Amino acid sequence: MIKRTTPVCAVMLAIAMLPNVGARTFQRLPEPIFADTEVSTNVAMRAWGENARQFSVTLQFDATPSNNVQVAFGTDESPDGNLSDEEAGLTLGWDCGEWFIASADATNRFTAAPAGIETRKELRLPMNLGADGLPRALELTDGTTPLAFAGLDLSPPPPAWMFSKDWNLLKVVARGTDAQNETVTVELSNDAIILLLR
Repeated sequence: MIKRTTPVCAVMLAIAMLPNVGARTFQRLPEPIFADTEVSTNVAMRAWGENARQFSVTLQFDATPSNNVQVAFGTDESPDGNLSDEEAGLTLGWDCGEWFIASADATNRFTAAPAGIETRKELRLPMNLGADGLPRALELTDGTTPLAFAGLDLSPPPPAWMFSKDWNLLKVVARGTDAQNETVTVELSNDAIILLLR
């Protein structure tokens, strides 16, 4: 998860990519050096496995008029360790007072109004994957309230661009003069089956 307690101070990062038990990466976001207050970090994603059936993202933060928080997923084709806008296949987050989700195609940017007026926001994206690594079903919610993104059809199966088994990098970007206090949790896991025999 990513936690930031002040607008410009260091951010503790712990993103878990969990196959079964999981691995964690800890690092700090740099302090902003430009007037736009932008800070970002890149985190390597664990490789997709043939048994992976669940991909989920949860983004929590304090939404104020100045805050913008987003997480992007893609393939670092350069490879320079930085996920550029051109390499991002899926970007989602909060901007200008509303949720957004976008594909690599600049014309595919969809927005949704928040579910309420609370400052603390939570975007959830749980997704089921097929054996081929393509999305089978997903739901986008603001807390527990389903979100409707204008022009985006999420009925099964959702658009193929919403997940790729080739993704190997994610990038978190935060901007704003207020404390975002963001937490980002990303999980790629197997669909476990338990058999009890007596």
